[in-house]
Amino acid sequence: MGAIAGTLTAGLHAGGKIVNPPGAIQTVTEEYNGTSWSEVTDMPVATQRAGSAGPQTAALVYGGNTGSNVTTTLNYDGTNWSSSPATLSTARNFGASPGTAGSNTEAWFAGGAPTTSATEEFHITAMTITAGAWTSGGNLNTGRKRGAGGGTQTAALFAGGFTSPPNARKAEVEEYNGSAWSEVTNMPTEIDFAGYGGTQTAQVTFGGNAGPGIRNATLEYDGTNWTAGNNMGTARYRIGGAGTQTAALGFGGYLGSPFNPDSGSGTTATEEYDGTNWTAGGAMSSPRNYQRSCSGIQTNAIAMGGGAPYID
Repeated sequence: MGAIAGTLTAGLHAGGKIVNPPGAIQTVTEEYNGTSWSEVTDMPVATQRAGSAGPQTAALVYGGNTGSNVTTTLNYDGTNWSSSPATLSTARNFGASPGTAGSNTEAWFAGGAPTTSATEEFHITAMTITAGAWTSGGNLNTGRKRGAGGGTQTAALFAGGFTSPPNARKAEVEEYNGSAWSEVTNMPTEIDFAGYGGTQTAQVTFGGNAGPGIRNATLEYDGTNWTAGNNMGTARYRIGGAGTQTAALGFGGYLGSPFNPDSGSGTTATEEYDGTNWTAGGAMSSPRNYQRSCSGIQTNAIAMGGGAPYID
């Protein structure tokens, strides 16, 4: 007995066993057009007594016997067979199934051999997933790059940075409310390429380039004012940052001159900040700077890419 699916003018028969004379279980698949049968792509596994559902061009064949009872589900798209990740919980054959009356998105299998009263249902739920999309937000009051960020989409902070032209480091700080940026208290020093962590009202920035001079300084922002914190152990800029104001992480960065061609003058050094002091953390696996793609918290952070030499 093979699996059957489809309609009177678009039928499908798959597998089965030749019984006269006795023969092997089959992989043969045939389609019916209302007048004649034609062989199409064989099933991937010789199967008999399977359950079935769906139309000719979108059929399901499940369970059955391949020499032993199986739980597998196969999909037929009118041309090719493929395995489905969905499997029956009970291996069986000779169960009742919807066959030609069924759908490939809602099927069932009831009873079967070895003797069981179990019924199983198969469902495919169509989910509409909206693709991510960017829309225009409010512009910064001062356009710049290399700034320190933080916060969320509706409560963000952008501090410091660099303009070119004219080439100038910036101390400007702006807050974003989800639609517009507003200028707030400047940083006490013009800085770019600093590390950062925290929220709009509890931000920490560290390291950076004050030109001239690579910094190891720490600054904290409370939503109104900036205050100095204790210095990092290693001065650097293009440093990665993650975490919060009281549990921040700084990693990698650029050490400056003299240039080291082996490391790109990058560092593996990692430091942790507890809101008061910095302590050494575990070293990165390779020295890197330009750490502008990073995220996470102090105890579970990620660093992506960097240079130079550039790494992936």
